[in-house]
Amino acid sequence: MNEGSKFYENELRKERLLQQQISQKLEQIRSLKEDIIRSGELEADKLIQKFERRRCFARCVVHVDMDAFYAAVEIRDQPELRFLPVAVGSNSMLSTSNYIARRFGVRAGLPGFLGKKLCPNLHIIPLDFARYTEASRAVRAVLSQYAVIPSENEADLNDQPGQTEDSRRIAMVAASLDEAYLDLTLHLAERQSWPEERRTFWPRPTTGAKMLVCRCSRNRNKKSHSTVSPGSSNYSDTLKSSEADRTIVTTTESSHTLDAGQQNVQLKKPVDLELAVCDQCGYLLRSGRRVFGTSAWEAVREIRFRVFCATRLTCSAGIGPNTLIAKIASDWSKPMGQFEVPRSREAVNEFMVQMPVRKVPGIGHVSERRLDAFGIHTCGELLEKRGTLWHVSTRSAMSYYLRIALGHSEDDWLPCSDPTLIPPLSKSGSHVLVMNDGDSNQGRPELDRKSMSVERTFHDCSDPKELFEKCRQLAAMLSADLKEEHVKGRHVTLKLKLDTFENRSRSQTLPDYTNEPEVIATFGIELLREEMTNERSSHHSPVASTSLLQMVDAKPTKSLTLRLMGLRMASLMPVEMCPQIRQRSIEEALTQIVAMQPVKLDATQSKQTEDSTPERTKSVKTRISTPRPKLTRISLTLPKSRKKPGKISRPACSKLNLRKRQCTPVKNQKTVQTPRLVRAGSEPSNGSLRWCLSTTQENATADNRPSTSIVALIPATASTSSPEAPLSISCPVCEKQWQVQSEAEVSSRTNEFT
Repeated sequence: MNEGSKFYENELRKERLLQQQISQKLEQIRSLKEDIIRSGELEADKLIQKFERRRCFARCVVHVDMDAFYAAVEIRDQPELRFLPVAVGSNSMLSTSNYIARRFGVRAGLPGFLGKKLCPNLHIIPLDFARYTEASRAVRAVLSQYAVIPSENEADLNDQPGQTEDSRRIAMVAASLDEAYLDLTLHLAERQSWPEERRTFWPRPTTGAKMLVCRCSRNRNKKSHSTVSPGSSNYSDTLKSSEADRTIVTTTESSHTLDAGQQNVQLKKPVDLELAVCDQCGYLLRSGRRVFGTSAWEAVREIRFRVFCATRLTCSAGIGPNTLIAKIASDWSKPMGQFEVPRSREAVNEFMVQMPVRKVPGIGHVSERRLDAFGIHTCGELLEKRGTLWHVSTRSAMSYYLRIALGHSEDDWLPCSDPTLIPPLSKSGSHVLVMNDGDSNQGRPELDRKSMSVERTFHDCSDPKELFEKCRQLAAMLSADLKEEHVKGRHVTLKLKLDTFENRSRSQTLPDYTNEPEVIATFGIELLREEMTNERSSHHSPVASTSLLQMVDAKPTKSLTLRLMGLRMASLMPVEMCPQIRQRSIEEALTQIVAMQPVKLDATQSKQTEDSTPERTKSVKTRISTPRPKLTRISLTLPKSRKKPGKISRPACSKLNLRKRQCTPVKNQKTVQTPRLVRAGSEPSNGSLRWCLSTTQENATADNRPSTSIVALIPATASTSSPEAPLSISCPVCEKQWQVQSEAEVSSRTNEFT
């Protein structure tokens, strides 16, 4: 990168900030005493014990990751690019690159113009999601056949109208277009009884199709034929210098698993000849049928072979007892390889103890730098220095560190082919992970998935109209994703990346759950407009002048220039749950309406209130009486009125003030709870809803100031004691009454108060 460029300046700012944070943490570590560190170890041990009870080694989880997926699709369709450095994306941002370009340091997430500087011969190809999606569907079609969860009525599946093979539940989750997680536990149990014919495949996409076997003229000379990855014949030099080649792989099945003490042994990875691909034409080197075994290793080999036959694309795979181990194992053997970690506590602990923290998903460059400054380089050292980490890390970060050190992951999001294998949750029913305040859901049943987001990178743009249009497009894409998952959200976040590579975000809580593009776009554009206003105001600072004749120009205003924009929707809720959430808020809305409305006061009370301090109090108390019908009693001390005597008028219900106010309690002031319910001959029975206004001066407060209270009596047993009795709602201000037939009608009548 060039010195003085915006990207370079942004990297310098981030580096200075990181160094400052590390210095503060190191100073904090030096001030820790032995007893404090020991207390941190004890707290960490409690969390470790909870993780130990949740660890499961009975499942067989596989992570399948396509090799340089976008670039591989382009090279497959354009064979002339096979020996050239290729990246997919734009000058603003690269999505991926092939392994030849990676030798020059070209990686995903790098701006394209910087990739050109690192590799002058780099070929940047625009994204074509239509072809990538088509290839991804072909891959998923193969994977789903190994993760089918049989239903109880599977025998009648074809007899039911509208039921197809796609209607079956599968123990698979697609993490992206190029990777997926599978649970092969049940498949392996069934595979043991499969005959050899069912485990035999030919190197062709379908029956009768052309064999995908190399027919190059160089095939006559086997020595000149390279059997390495899809890229270049020189790519083996890159593999030797890459940490991704640190895996123990031989031609026998048993040696493909991890042996104790062999993690640091760096050997050249031999080639599975039955899956080897020609680097000239991209076809398989060997012809003939393939017969696969019954073990997990053989099942994954079969999956990789069938994926290649369906797409002519290679993939890597990792096998382990959970998604974390499987993910690390697949990265351990890339490209065109697979790795298996035995499903036992001892094997997982041995695998993770010497694992570099940078190899673990979720540990990026910044986290690696921080841990390196603390003297932590491997997952085993996370456990050794857990006492120190406990005092310099957040609870959520510490929980994650301990979890990855044990090689444990909560895989509730991945369907299990055999649910009996998953350990039960604790009595509290909550997960062990320490969540932050933003993850709190206030007891409402939301999804396991916290949010959904979309974002796009583009050329530097400062035109407001164009930026607003991009925001609308993002809102439409996000709305489509939400509707596809049948969920709604009510917390939208706008993500921005400036032309200086500075990241900003703004969020807003919506009035109601939604997945409509117009609503999302409206709030997104409003957040974007506020950010534009703040950007102009931050650069517009007029310079003061002591002379009236001296004209001093202000700093020129700078418009907001963006290179990336994204929208995220959080607080997700299933569509069918949203009406229930609104119904549960009816009683709360009624209470708020009564609490925030003005109260009719007589002249004496108004005069006494005029001389009192304008502090306002509000208290809500609930009392349930038995064995009579349960009544919810709400007593509220209302704001003191400042109106002069003789000018008091009865306010109309349509002008009630519903705004929430910040109330400060007054010392030594008690809420008077002496309601007066006037019982007339026409008053409804106990099965009705009755609001009444009670003003009293008895039992005044300590400072002899009168108190006004509103009492709402809501029988809890109205629907059961007298189901046919009508409900009556009386306005405490204008004394107007409404007759309703059910509690559900209260919601519609509430609008008349407002």
